[in-house]
Amino acid sequence: MKLLLTIFTVLFSTQAFAGLDLGKYEGVTPEGEACSLIVKSVSYDRNLKHPLNERIQIETHQMIFDVFHPSVIDHEAGTVLFDRDHLVGTVGTQQGAIAGVLKMVHSEDYHGPSEFTFIHHNYKNRVENRKDTCLDIRHVDGK
Repeated sequence: MKLLLTIFTVLFSTQAFAGLDLGKYEGVTPEGEACSLIVKSVSYDRNLKHPLNERIQIETHQMIFDVFHPSVIDHEAGTVLFDRDHLVGTVGTQQGAIAGVLKMVHSEDYHGPSEFTFIHHNYKNRVENRKDTCLDIRHVDGK
């Protein structure tokens, strides 16, 4: 029984990784302008291949930061899962925070990122808040 559980866990977990290719992704803003981001590297915290340990380095808006699958913790049920549909990253600033959210699609036709949202939240001056979204992103070239 333990062997079957181990095999099932390995099969399921290998399909759950983000599966992003290195290189440039291009898309379009809601206003119809071209936009892009670069996936610079994919690594795993503590060298353990697990979706919760996956770290993807993204460059956009002259900034490089890591995104990862957010954990979904149910302390009542005693489970620790992950959000397979999003990769998120945050960086604190003196005025607030910067965040990136990479939305993933898992369909028969396509498996990968579909949109990226860059958020610059300035809690000290709400007028300066900014949100840029890059829609319909697709991999265009390798690293």
